[in-house]
Amino acid sequence: DKAKINKISFFDLTQMLRVLGFNPTGREIEGYADKYDKAKEQTISLKDVKDIVNKKIVEPDTFEELVEAMKVLDTTNDGMIQIPELRWAMTQLGDPLEAGEVDAMIKELDSENKGYVLIMDFAMKCFNIKKRD
Repeated sequence: DKAKINKISFFDLTQMLRVLGFNPTGREIEGYADKYDKAKEQTISLKDVKDIVNKKIVEPDTFEELVEAMKVLDTTNDGMIQIPELRWAMTQLGDPLEAGEVDAMIKELDSENKGYVLIMDFAMKCFNIKKRD
């Protein structure tokens, strides 16, 4: 939002989603334009951008997309998500989960109470992939 108008172009939205690893299709961007650009200005508000990203983070289509989405929460770029950040994301973004559901998942993923979850472990759990020994 270089112009500081709280809007970006759909071209910029597309580029941003690609940088985040979501790889939107042209049809998907057209759908966003139909839904969010009623005035046909070829722009989307930053609030709507946040809504789109929040939904995309919790609704990955593939294992790889989930891993890339979770990297948004990896503030130290070490492949780990701190428990408070994970809990916040799972209870606040997209279709939020109940606190009890989140606590149960975190307890399983962080059974040793390290205070973090490995992104790969989280993704494997979400896609029901068993670790190979």
